[in-house]
Amino acid sequence: MAGEQLPSEPELAAKFSVNRHTIRRAMGELEQSGLVRLEQGRGTFVQEHAIDYAIGKRTRFSENLRSQGVLGHLEALGSQTLRAADIAKHLGLARSAPLLRVQMVGKAENRPISASEHFFDEKRFPDFADRLTALRSVSKGYAHYGIGDYTRKWSRITAALPTPEVARLLASRASWAPSGR
Repeated sequence: MAGEQLPSEPELAAKFSVNRHTIRRAMGELEQSGLVRLEQGRGTFVQEHAIDYAIGKRTRFSENLRSQGVLGHLEALGSQTLRAADIAKHLGLARSAPLLRVQMVGKAENRPISASEHFFDEKRFPDFADRLTALRSVSKGYAHYGIGDYTRKWSRITAALPTPEVARLLASRASWAPSGR
């Protein structure tokens, strides 16, 4: 299981009736393959799966993961209508325009890997949260409204200590986890 500590080299050598150097070579190969991590003085641990996530003008969550052979999708967790002048401005809307804020969790192979929030023009996309729930993709949600392609003007990714809710969503075992916007 990811994050689990493996038995020591002498224990593995005894268990499999092989020389300790054979275990050391095997662990070295597993480490080079990214399957385990060796921590000096602590031991060997099953590596948590890292995902290379490229960000660009046409970044698409599911496509990004699929290019690495990983199935991914988004789950809408909740939504609310609000007014936020600074966000409306970034969307090219009037400062008083109603916005739809949707909280999402991104999953890779059904493992939560990101928590995010997205903002949409509520008048243009009145039931976008429902579309996301059904389609599990922002791009497919846009396609429902006749938008076949889109680009990002900018992206902002932040890393911060998670709220207890985000830590629960990401099933974080560590004291911190990434969060993205």
